[in-house]
Amino acid sequence: MTTQCTVVISQYATLCWQVGEQTMTGNWSDVALALAQQGERKVDIVLMPDWYSLHRVTFIDAEKKMLSKTVPFTLEDELADDIDECHFALGAPVDNAVDVAVVQRTKLQALIDNIKAVGLDINSMATCSGGADEPFWLQLDETSAALFSGTEHLVLDQRQIPTLRERAQRILGLRQDLVPWAVWQLESDRLDTIAIDTLRGGIDLLQGEFRKGVAWQAAWKAWRAPAIAASVLILAMIAQAWWQVGLLESRNLAYRQTIEKTYREAFPKSRVVNPRRQMAAKLEELEGGVVSSGSNMLSLLSALSAEEQAASLQISGINYEARAGELRIDVLADNFQQVEKIRKALLARGVKAELQNSSAAGNKVRAKLALKEVG
Repeated sequence: MTTQCTVVISQYATLCWQVGEQTMTGNWSDVALALAQQGERKVDIVLMPDWYSLHRVTFIDAEKKMLSKTVPFTLEDELADDIDECHFALGAPVDNAVDVAVVQRTKLQALIDNIKAVGLDINSMATCSGGADEPFWLQLDETSAALFSGTEHLVLDQRQIPTLRERAQRILGLRQDLVPWAVWQLESDRLDTIAIDTLRGGIDLLQGEFRKGVAWQAAWKAWRAPAIAASVLILAMIAQAWWQVGLLESRNLAYRQTIEKTYREAFPKSRVVNPRRQMAAKLEELEGGVVSSGSNMLSLLSALSAEEQAASLQISGINYEARAGELRIDVLADNFQQVEKIRKALLARGVKAELQNSSAAGNKVRAKLALKEVG
């Protein structure tokens, strides 16, 4: 049978916890030892009001689904700390209003780490409800107590009594017999030490990033079939990926072979090492990429083909000297004037055209032109 242990935590007092009907005080190691004797390790945590600030936020129906995101910005002006440093826990919305407990994030994380450090598991962690019809005091230790009423909660120790006297009297009305400085001195009216269970039922603090981990066994039972289906799908996708990789590799091999074949056809006397890179280098050379003057074969041929008279020429040979950036063309023209006319037209285009030699060939003229870009 599970033994329930409720631990009350206040900044002004040592730990106070209740196991069954027995109430004890001490530290977390004492709690762990007491539970170990019961064969238990789970604890229910109730935080006193000095741990958090409580706020009420109103909202419209359209905001209800986004409360966890909008509430921090709504309360930003009310908080002393930056909202990024706070943890916001929301209660159950009622009539377009929701109660919100705000705790320092690092402080809450440190508390959880301390509890886990002694081998305890957190079953629940919440604010105190304190929703009693009549105000009452809960003694936390020999010098600290908590006062609860339907509207206010107050935690104090004996050193704070003078400064909090007025507030305590306002909560209790005129019942002087219930003020703590009187009760502490009357053995017959000791503060209630068996009221811890009445504090349960506040706002659950284990929300958002502090939400309790999923029970894996129950989760696996619910998600087993989808998980198996997902595993089968993943394996099928992996198999398909391997098949596609093999197909792409075979295509890549075919492409490389085609590239090598094309390069050998274009440059039969060249040794093949890396046909793709060699082809790129040859193209760069033809485009004048290695010539400082900027001359190139393609631009010279383009300038020649732009002349209308060039259409009547018969080109019998082309030789391009990359280092000199010079294109030598052997042509067959109808007459010498035709060759000279084309040469002058190229000069007008900014291409240096030099007639290296010419000779008669039957009723035609054979000539050699050397073309080079000026500058």
